[in-house]
Amino acid sequence: MGKKTISGDEVLAVLMARFLEDGDVLMVGFGDMVPVAAGQLARKLHAPNLTLILPCGAVNPEPGYLYQSPVDFRYLYHSEAWLDGEAIQDLSAKGKVDVSFITGVEVDMFGNVNQYKAGMEWSGPSEGAADVVLAERAKRIILYLRNQTRSRLVERASHVSLVGHVDGRAGRAKQKIESQGPVALLTDMAIFDFDDECMLRLRSVHEGKDVGMVAERAGFMLRIGQEVLRTEPPTSEELEVLRRDVDRTRMLKGVSPGSDEGSFSGVMEPI
Repeated sequence: MGKKTISGDEVLAVLMARFLEDGDVLMVGFGDMVPVAAGQLARKLHAPNLTLILPCGAVNPEPGYLYQSPVDFRYLYHSEAWLDGEAIQDLSAKGKVDVSFITGVEVDMFGNVNQYKAGMEWSGPSEGAADVVLAERAKRIILYLRNQTRSRLVERASHVSLVGHVDGRAGRAKQKIESQGPVALLTDMAIFDFDDECMLRLRSVHEGKDVGMVAERAGFMLRIGQEVLRTEPPTSEELEVLRRDVDRTRMLKGVSPGSDEGSFSGVMEPI
């Protein structure tokens, strides 16, 4: 891929795709285009039998480029089928959804997500708003933050839209929630999992970042795994397929078509 820079959103799309398995049913929420890109990339590379469902009703859309919102009805013109709102809700209610990606204004140390307000100030619906009802029954919930900061990765969410692990290992059981809850958090800096107490734990740090940098942009004392790994950067194949077959207009780079100049601050060089 030469010396072309890689944007934070491209890295996140690749990492999300790696969490998807062949045969998964992935339901994308109302948030942003990164989970859409991840689902399409996984289908192209290692999960051809994955089913990608968008909130506009599109099933397995493959236009070759991304729209800003998963709700964009133009995806229907490039899909294998379409579902109405009732059918989408029915799939979720019956436990047929394997994976859901969720983001918000805040994610706290127990994986609880605030999608509506930060602190006491109303900020309006965030990326991912209205995903809660559909996501809470997914077998695997994967959280993500496109921009990790101390005000977004916090000790306790000031408002809980999506219940994570509440306040620890027994939290979901006390709330009589049967699904397992969030299994990971992906950010533009690192990958986290949850330890035995269901608290976020740092597992790997992305290229160009270190543990100190990640800790500095967390609003609480991070738990560190016994061995913090280096996140495997996107391969040449992953980037080629992403840019050629999924995101031809380079929406994930934050640039207009035909431009090769990224607008993201945290760029990475391929190894």
